Amino acid sequence: AGAKVQAYDPVAMKEAEHLLHGKASLKKDETAAAENADAIILVTEWPEFRLPDWDSIIKKMKGRVMFDGRNIYNNEEMKRLGFIYHGIGRETKD
Repeated sequence: AGAKVQAYDPVAMKEAEHLLHGKASLKKDETAAAENADAIILVTEWPEFRLPDWDSIIKKMKGRVMFDGRNIYNNEEMKRLGFIYHGIGRETKD
């Protein structure tokens, strides 16, 4: 559908490179992966993702949509930061 994926994982980059065969652009850190992104999809719970540098990430992004597959972020805090937040598998209040 024309989506471009930029990915970062602090542990699995070698495996991702092998599995994705160039279908995603692998980045050096989470801020680089957010560059010009419309959305972030969190699918892992590594400690460094618990308290990211939101100011740096937001400055790099085009949009502000978050799909939190691990539900590690607070809905109200993400809204305060300007995100359209989706905690996957849990009900969110508008």
